[in-house]
Amino acid sequence: MKRRARVVLRELGKSDVTARYHRWLRQPEVRRWIRTKPTTLTGLKRYVSAQRRNPHVKFWGIFVGGRHIGNIKAEHQRGVEGHAAVLGLLIGSNRGKGYGTQAIRLATAWCFRHWKVGRVDAGIHPANWASIRSFEKAGFTILYPERVWATRDQ
Repeated sequence: MKRRARVVLRELGKSDVTARYHRWLRQPEVRRWIRTKPTTLTGLKRYVSAQRRNPHVKFWGIFVGGRHIGNIKAEHQRGVEGHAAVLGLLIGSNRGKGYGTQAIRLATAWCFRHWKVGRVDAGIHPANWASIRSFEKAGFTILYPERVWATRDQ
């Protein structure tokens, strides 16, 4: 049985914003799932810097074998129901290998441990079946209002 490569999450910095990252971010099969669409390398660097400065956001690169293959973002939110985190996942290359599920598990554990949230949610486009399946495999319950929401209690 072949072992799957280990996923490492690392907070993204300007040095991670490469032409390769920008290229896969602009692929139509990637762009269709994201709301923030920086169109230039400079714009992408600004976006990554803004995420790093936000104290309520953790913006990690997903690395496999030292190669940046995607991102996962967690936003800490406080509401009437207490503290929660909301995840967003983007796999830019090497899709379909289980790396997204591994990244979701790592980010979820980080949110429970460091932010002490009561639950972790995820907003997912309803047509993004691969992402829905990744969150299910990571232990999330899928809810279906106008957008798909996934939730996992601690």
